[in-house]
Amino acid sequence: MMTLFMVELLVADLNASLCWYRDVLGLPVEILDEANQFALLGRAAGRIALKQGVAEPGGVIIHFEIPNLQAEVERLAKCGALPSGSLKQSTEGYRRARFHDPDGYAIVLFEWVRSDR
Repeated sequence: MMTLFMVELLVADLNASLCWYRDVLGLPVEILDEANQFALLGRAAGRIALKQGVAEPGGVIIHFEIPNLQAEVERLAKCGALPSGSLKQSTEGYRRARFHDPDGYAIVLFEWVRSDR
């Protein structure tokens, strides 16, 4: 059986991205290898690896499922992270908010609102 271990993002400023994913999103740091400019954050299937390099946002959208979207949006606003638009309700039965990290990668937080999911 194959499982996804992580998604790696090339970032322009490792320290700025590390602070955003750790301090704003709240992902725990599993590995910090400053010599190789690499950080691994998250838990189990929700890992994100940050690697110093040339950022290329646009082709990647990272989705995080959360239990309470409104509470998380309010918490992130207190950290200075605002959604890039209004909260959206989908026909598939979830609500979402889109954010952007320091390099411009799209981060979507969503909660299921459909009870038959």
